[in-house]
Amino acid sequence: MLLESDSFANVRQLDNHVDKGCLMSVDVSTVRRVARLARLGVDEEKLPALAQEMSTILAFVDQLNAVDTHNVQAMTSGVDREIKRRDDVVTAGNQVDDILSNAPLRDDDYFAVPKVIE
Repeated sequence: MLLESDSFANVRQLDNHVDKGCLMSVDVSTVRRVARLARLGVDEEKLPALAQEMSTILAFVDQLNAVDTHNVQAMTSGVDREIKRRDDVVTAGNQVDDILSNAPLRDDDYFAVPKVIE
């Protein structure tokens, strides 16, 4: 499927593509799980619309698989320029207390973060 210049036509085309079950579609339970992991409060009645929207986004991303990038050189910017580099030298270190002074939570000499893995 080729990209069209009219973005609204693109969305309609993608919606039709997703409705036909051509791609992996996102179900309500997946949206609920993603919302929980992202700590977003989503109303139950909005879940089906979000599932359709996420499926449409995935369909759009899937279109990128059709693009031949075999001979495309990797780039770091849209502008061809040299990246400024600095010498790799040791600088002032041992500033643990200064670095962690604004940390919301710390454990000895480390940042403490809440566990996020299920």
